[in-house]
Amino acid sequence: MRCIILVLVAACTLLFPGPSGLAQRLDGAHSGKEDFLGPSRTWGAHGGISYLIHQKSFLRRNYDNAFPISALDFLPLGLEVGALYRLTSSIDLMMDVGARKHILKANEGLESEGVLRVFPAALVFRQVWRFPGGENPYLAFGGAFYWSRFASTLIITGELDPTALGEYRLVKNYFGMGAIGEAGILERLSPKLYLDLGIRYDFTRLGNPKDGGLGNIGGVQFKSKIVHYF
Repeated sequence: MRCIILVLVAACTLLFPGPSGLAQRLDGAHSGKEDFLGPSRTWGAHGGISYLIHQKSFLRRNYDNAFPISALDFLPLGLEVGALYRLTSSIDLMMDVGARKHILKANEGLESEGVLRVFPAALVFRQVWRFPGGENPYLAFGGAFYWSRFASTLIITGELDPTALGEYRLVKNYFGMGAIGEAGILERLSPKLYLDLGIRYDFTRLGNPKDGGLGNIGGVQFKSKIVHYF
């Protein structure tokens, strides 16, 4: 917890400009120069997909990623939607809400399915740079809160007869929080529409494995989003 707070404080220190830096940006705005997104675009919405590579080898060995919608399990992608507000000409405050699905792999031929669904909600500060050559990389830092739900159904059979005698369903909820860092680029598709390509590192701890928790379920995410500014 202390590490997460220190990361957030350091991120805010780097992202928010001091009085002199803010004055320079305001002077640029009053000089009539249009910034990267235009002076009138304050609010935006975004949606996209992400692919996660778990940091922990335990999760990579025992879980397969799947699309959050059950009918499309062949796509190992997560979903993400959100909104953003421009604090300055180059700093965005973003709120992301996502969904991921992980399926427990079969163990020694046991026909049972365990599904871990993860619902992250992240608050992110993003600093965007604009250069004369057209490049627009960004760095983002923030914190996230997570709700995960694990559900599994076990089929009970006799020792010799495979006929099902009953079912046992296990459902368990996990809650946690973490810190994230992200880097990427924004590609202009139209005056109001942008393609956002980023790589995010996600450190998320959902309880202690010794006490039945999941530990760190984070890792490296490759993200692709469409951002629309109003």
